[in-house]
Order: sequence, then structure tokens, then C-alpha cells
Amino acid sequence: SRIGISGDAGLTEASRKLFQECHVLIHDAFQLKEFVKGHATAEDVVAFARSLPYLKFLALVHINRRERRQNKQAFLDLGKKCSFKLFIPNPGDALILPC
Repeated sequence: SRIGISGDAGLTEASRKLFQECHVLIHDAFQLKEFVKGHATAEDVVAFARSLPYLKFLALVHINRRERRQNKQAFLDLGKKCSFKLFIPNPGDALILPC
């Protein structure tokens, strides 16, 4: 399995190329819709993730605390009708990948 992990940054052409063959993607999504310089939005990351042919799991991380508290279900709803499982991990959560 290939795992991609973004830093504290938005999507770039380089990251888009790097993540093309990922099975698991862990990506910054600071806000649901509102762009904040230096960060990706959840909507943008999910839209990009839909183009990844091998993706099985997408974890949205580094979410603004207020956004997470007020809009967690809206974040999760972005994953509806996707070919991958979208989740928002809590500190200490683990993802067990099948071999």
C-alpha cells in the first residue's frame, strides 16, 4: 500500500502528482469551504481525492477546532458517494490496513 501524507499546506501540482498512486491519503483540511492561505479546504481535498484511482482511505486532519466542532458531520458528508472511506481521526486513533 502507498500512503501519502500532506504537510500543513494546500494542494499543489507537485502534491497532486505525488499522491496519484496512493491507497491511503492523510491530508490537511483546515476549513470545510473557506480558503485560508497555506491550507487546503476539505471540499478541495475530497474533490481531488475522487480523481485518485487507487485511493481506499482519506483522512482529513489539521481541521480548525471551531470548524470541527460546528461542522463535523458536513465534513463527513463530503465522503458520501465516494469510492473511498473518508474519516476524521481523533488523537490516538489508528487505521488498521488489510495486508
